[in-house]
Amino acid sequence: MPGSVVCLAFLWAGEDAIVWVLIGLAVLASGGMVLAVTAARRRRNGSQNDRDAIPVDRDMVPFPTPHDTRAADGEVGTLPIGGAIASQPIEGWEFRRFEGLEARPGEGDFHGFRIWGRRYPPLLGKVAIVSLFVGRDGKGWSIDELIKAHRALRRAGAWIEREAIRWQVPVNLDLVECYFETVEDDTNREVAIFRPDEWGDVGLPDPDAENRILGILGRAAGRLGFKDPVDLLGRIGRRIEADQIVWLLHVRRAGKSIALPSDATGIPGVAVAVCYAREDDFEAPMAGPPFADPITFVHELMHLFGASDKYDVSLSSFPRGTVSERDIMVLGIEALSRLHVDPLTAVEIGWAASPSDRPIGPNRPLRSPTERGQGPSAQKKRPRRS
Repeated sequence: MPGSVVCLAFLWAGEDAIVWVLIGLAVLASGGMVLAVTAARRRRNGSQNDRDAIPVDRDMVPFPTPHDTRAADGEVGTLPIGGAIASQPIEGWEFRRFEGLEARPGEGDFHGFRIWGRRYPPLLGKVAIVSLFVGRDGKGWSIDELIKAHRALRRAGAWIEREAIRWQVPVNLDLVECYFETVEDDTNREVAIFRPDEWGDVGLPDPDAENRILGILGRAAGRLGFKDPVDLLGRIGRRIEADQIVWLLHVRRAGKSIALPSDATGIPGVAVAVCYAREDDFEAPMAGPPFADPITFVHELMHLFGASDKYDVSLSSFPRGTVSERDIMVLGIEALSRLHVDPLTAVEIGWAASPSDRPIGPNRPLRSPTERGQGPSAQKKRPRRS
C-alpha cells in the first residue's frame, strides 16, 4: 500500500516528482503523505496563479461592509466624477456629457479592477449608477431622449430605495452627473436560427449577445480616449466616491436586455447591465422612438447583485410566501409602483438572511410619478427572457 501511494504521488507531481516523493517518504510514518503532497501542490499552483492574475488596484477593493450605512431616504441624488471634463448640452439640466479627464500625477492606464469576495456583491451602501448611451445605425440619442432616460433612471432608483426602506437595509442610489455617449455605425451580422418548439414561450436565445456587447464596450472605450474597457471602467471608478459602481449601457436599438456579471464579461469584477431601447428577442433597428423603461432598469440592476429570473416558472414551485406575481424578478405586473422585492429575491441580493424573513419597514409610495397602467409598458407586454 505505501508503495502504491508513492507511485501515485510520482505520477501526479509530474516534473517535480522527485521532490514530492521525498516529501511523501518523510511524512509517510505519520500517515500524512497524501495531505503533504496535496498541500505542496496547492501552494505551487497558488503562487503560479498569483503571478498570472490580473493586477488589482487595492484602492478599488471594497470592505466586507459598506462605508455608507445611512438608511434609505427614497431620494436619488447625483454624484460627480473627480476631475471630469464635461459639457452642458442643455441649459438648466443637471447632467453633463463626458469629454475627458483632467490628468492626475502618477495616474496611468488602469490594469486591474474591483475584485468581489463573491460572484455578486450585496446591494448595500452607496451605489453609483453610470450611464453609457450607445447610438446605433449611425444615430445617437437626442437630448429629449436622454432627459427621459434619466427620469426613468430616477424612478428606478427611487423604487429600489423604497424597497430598501421596507426591508430596513442601508441603500442609497445616486446617478453620476456625467453621462457617456458614443454612436455605432450600421452593422449587419448573421444570427443563429432555432426551431420555435425548442424554446416554447420563453423567447429565442441570442447566442452571441455577450461578445457583441463586449465589442460595443471596447469600441466605446477607444472613442472616449481609454485603452480598453478595463481602463474605462477602472479609471472612472477610482474617481467616484461610492461603495459600489454600476454601469448601464443604453443601446438605441431593439433587443433583449441582459446583465453581464464578471464571469460573463471575462474581466474580473467588471459587471455591466445592458438595456435596449425596445425589448425584442433579437437585436434589430428601431421601429419607433426609444422607450426608457424603469422596470427594465431595476430588473437588470437586480441581476448584477445576484437576483435570478423567476418568470415562466409556476409560483407554486417556490416555497410558500417567498415569491409572488409582484416580485420584480417575476415581471407579472407591468406597473413599477405595484412591484416589490419578495423574500427569496431579498435573500439573493443580501437584504435578508432567510426566505422566511419578512419586511418590517413602512410601505412608502414612490414620490415621483408612477406607472398606473397607462404607459407604453402597460399597453404591450414585454417579451419574456430565456
